Amino acid sequence: MISSLFAIFSYIISIYALYNILLKMKIYAYGNVEVISAKLAFFHIPVAIISYLAFTITFISSVLYLINKNLRREILAYSSAKIGTIFTFLTLLSGIIWSKLAWGAYWHWDPRQTTVLILFLVFIAYILLRNNIENISIRARISSIYAILAYVMVPISYISARVFTSLHPKTGQWSMSQEGILMLIIMILSFLLLFVAILKLEYEINLRVEDYE
Repeated sequence: MISSLFAIFSYIISIYALYNILLKMKIYAYGNVEVISAKLAFFHIPVAIISYLAFTITFISSVLYLINKNLRREILAYSSAKIGTIFTFLTLLSGIIWSKLAWGAYWHWDPRQTTVLILFLVFIAYILLRNNIENISIRARISSIYAILAYVMVPISYISARVFTSLHPKTGQWSMSQEGILMLIIMILSFLLLFVAILKLEYEINLRVEDYE
């Protein structure tokens, strides 16, 4: 019930935001980027934020599991990692489209593109690793340790555009109208609600699969 309500609110908010972004907003500034490619940022930024949030939940839950050995924490870590991996794929996909529209090619091996790709592959490996260990306690311990180590790619991917020469826009380079900022916040809120709804559902499913109802 709660998941459904979060999902419904997310759809309503996102439809309102998309209506304003796609049909009403006329000004969006990032250098001389075309309007169509610039407005893609209203999808790209929220999914990137949610992917980082999901992996942060995985990291915290993994640490908590190693401290108190509560398997529900490890299951939450796994559930969040699966969703984070999907959102990372969406981040990559939207980034690739932006790259083509703004810079003329789908892939540049830009530091941000490359580190986010590594982040995606690292957590794909985490999911595969966890699903291929049958012993519950061993699986939980190894996957938790792996998730904690893998999390290092989150800050690395975030700072990569600042530390290295990168085509990717830096935070300080953005210039956006107040209306644009409001719509971006609304989109982030919409994706956050959707993430909470999916995470709750995924967690409950994994509890049943693992017989921890």
